[in-house]
Amino acid sequence: MENDNDWVLEVLLDLKEYAQDNDLPLLANIICDVEGVAQKEISLKAGISEAGITQRRSSLP
Repeated sequence: MENDNDWVLEVLLDLKEYAQDNDLPLLANIICDVEGVAQKEISLKAGISEAGITQRRSSLP
């Protein structure tokens, strides 16, 4: 099921691509940092802790 807040990540991705395509590397780098923050906050809001994310990754084959 898609998270109700996934649109935020899509908008940030579009902004980052725009910045990269228009020779705005500093903006692209900042947006990259913001994407990481947004992913963490969306995960926390969805009830997924960072430990849970790490545990899921380590259980993959």
